[in-house]
Amino acid sequence: MHQKGFTLIEMMMVIVILGILSATSMPNFHPLRDQARMIEAKTFANMYKKDVLEYYQYTGQFPLNNQAAGIAPANAIQGQYVQSVYIDHGEIHVHMKQKKLYEKEKHKTFMLRPVIRKGHVTSPVLWLQSNEAIPEGYLLPRQKNDTIQIKGVSNG
Repeated sequence: MHQKGFTLIEMMMVIVILGILSATSMPNFHPLRDQARMIEAKTFANMYKKDVLEYYQYTGQFPLNNQAAGIAPANAIQGQYVQSVYIDHGEIHVHMKQKKLYEKEKHKTFMLRPVIRKGHVTSPVLWLQSNEAIPEGYLLPRQKNDTIQIKGVSNG
């Protein structure tokens, strides 16, 4: 009598091969997960660009905070990965939820910064991410005594 089926060694080899395949595919998943989180952060930031621009076009200055921009308080704006969104002198800051991030990603913030052409308060606004360099001839607007400032240095 001849039995058909797999031996214990054949089954163990299949399990080892599946383990190796799953171990090699896991590192490829992390960049996709991080990209999904950043897409949510960018989406939230882009939602509030319009409010910041409308305030700027109406007043000639950027809103100091969420209330001035006419949006909900920072902690009331949340998503699956986004903990809060706040406006600071026109800059849009998106803080990520700490419990949803791995240790090396903790305290991540996505930021969009408006920049305007130096000396032209009514210039078109360019939006830069926090890691992008400011183009020559542009500056970060700061509101203080109706002058345009860049990190505390008056240009107005």
